[in-house]
Amino acid sequence: MRRWHQINWAACDRQVRSLPRRIVPAVQAGAWRKVKRLRSLLVHACAARAFAVKRVTENAGKKTPGVEGDLWDTPEKQADAVGRLGRGQGERPAPLKRISLPKKNGQQRPLSIPTRADRARPAVDLQALPPIAATAADQNSDGFRPKRRCAEAIDPWFKILRQNTSATWSLEGDMPGFFDPMGWAWLEPHLPMHKRLLATGLRRGVVARGARFPTTAGVPHGGLLSPVLSTMGLDGLAAVVQGGHWHRRVHPSTL
Repeated sequence: MRRWHQINWAACDRQVRSLPRRIVPAVQAGAWRKVKRLRSLLVHACAARAFAVKRVTENAGKKTPGVEGDLWDTPEKQADAVGRLGRGQGERPAPLKRISLPKKNGQQRPLSIPTRADRARPAVDLQALPPIAATAADQNSDGFRPKRRCAEAIDPWFKILRQNTSATWSLEGDMPGFFDPMGWAWLEPHLPMHKRLLATGLRRGVVARGARFPTTAGVPHGGLLSPVLSTMGLDGLAAVVQGGHWHRRVHPSTL
């Protein structure tokens, strides 16, 4: 692997951006074999691995190590990480380091910290999953999606409630501890990513106060893939809530 400062980031950016642009029309056309092929090209590209290492070494948690206690804090380590960040058969995620952060209501929010290598591998998949998730998502799905604003979530509400015959109230629901009880029965067979790495990553366990505990459900708090997994796990909920067409309210102007 060439030295870290000799990487042509402009060329890497062009390569990483071109493949997601090809994934979107393939998802829209339902060509899932092509989607799988393009996703495989992206996650195995050296440019994607370089951007993954760059992301985990420049974000807010760059100075927080996992259970291995290692930090990619030098150009030599970063360049070596790009070369080692492969998809070998022997790779197995290390346990998560569990710490608790205080919340405003006095409770504790569990935060799971992976090793540096286990941060970079999901960062590679994170470059391929958002185009698939955004294209196949529900029409008014705005949560956990990048480059989405509150105004975009408010706009459909305004268009629905501004009419004279609109409902005068709305129902708001909340899912407490959404990440913790998320089941794996749907995620593992449906997510378009490496199945073995996904399964071992979900079952890696956590280390807290010197003891290791198994994980049986949920996705890690603070994980790079957790927002995308949550978005894809909630797809289809809008159709269930709306029910059949005979349950939907029809505006008089459409009769």
